[in-house]
Amino acid sequence: MTPEIIQKSSIYHRDRHQTVEMLVVHAMAEWVKDEDGVNYYCVDYLNHKKYSVHAYCLPDGSIIESISQEEVAYHAAEFNNQSIGMEFIVPGAHNLETFLARIADRQNPPFTQAQYKSGGWWFKQQAEKFGLNFQHIKTHRQLAPDRKQDPGDAFDWRIFKEAFEN
Repeated sequence: MTPEIIQKSSIYHRDRHQTVEMLVVHAMAEWVKDEDGVNYYCVDYLNHKKYSVHAYCLPDGSIIESISQEEVAYHAAEFNNQSIGMEFIVPGAHNLETFLARIADRQNPPFTQAQYKSGGWWFKQQAEKFGLNFQHIKTHRQLAPDRKQDPGDAFDWRIFKEAFEN
């Protein structure tokens, strides 16, 4: 199963000069309410902040690719040079407070089966391309535990790993 891939380029990247050593799972809101009350679509919000990520996994399972894996995206601070990242998109409009509550809600998880399936497929493609395995997948929270919570406690690693392995 190959998900629908949509290309929407970001200008925020640079040439890669280091080996890819890890894959990073992120999560963000579909619509981000910034501090000024402006709503940005997820892709536009990262561009507005001059950040980027290699891909976004939408709730319907489609994937937006915005940066080539041969380039460095600005998604994981000091780990950018050796990583590739994907945002799992949480439906709806959220400010930071409502987003953090949403990704922590194990009783009503925000991630869809379609996302796990497509995201697992995408991560598997990257792992094979760079000679990595499931143990090379990290979370944003693991890389910056003092600043980041994503993808959150509601992210189901069992379902994601099953999708990655199949």
